[in-house]
Amino acid sequence: MTFSRGCSSQEISEKWADLCKRETNYEDEITRTMIMMRQANQVISGIMSHAKHYKQWIDSLLASEYFTKPSDSVSLSQAEAACTQHELYEDSYEKYRLKLGMLQKNLENVTKYTRGIMPSTFGDGKNTLADLESDFSKLRSSLASRKAALQADLLNQRALDAQRLEFAKRAEEFTSW
Repeated sequence: MTFSRGCSSQEISEKWADLCKRETNYEDEITRTMIMMRQANQVISGIMSHAKHYKQWIDSLLASEYFTKPSDSVSLSQAEAACTQHELYEDSYEKYRLKLGMLQKNLENVTKYTRGIMPSTFGDGKNTLADLESDFSKLRSSLASRKAALQADLLNQRALDAQRLEFAKRAEEFTSW
């Protein structure tokens, strides 16, 4: 049987089958894209969770007495201990700063995974990491200021220690007369 446009029922059946196949492929692609976007949003959610943890660490460190009520050392050993403690804070800063870089790289890779499609939470993730970057800069500045103060205190304690030693020598000489 041939229709008025010159297509046989066989051709129509083949075209219909081809159309159904393309529709199924399209549905499969939509499903894969939805799954991919859900996974991308979960990755971004994980990134934001890590960022929240880092922000809490920065906030608690900046609010600690180490920064809010710094005290001068009363001895050389206290000054050296304070410098050692500061190095631990700097090491922690470097560790967390490196992790922030990895989070930023992971966020950039999300769009590669999604083939350029922006997940719905991408903007939030980008803003969160930008805010965290700013917080890390503030912490870096505070660490640098505190380190300068500790170095000055350490130099002062060394000078005082040298004066004490000199005084002790002179006192010994005086008593030996």
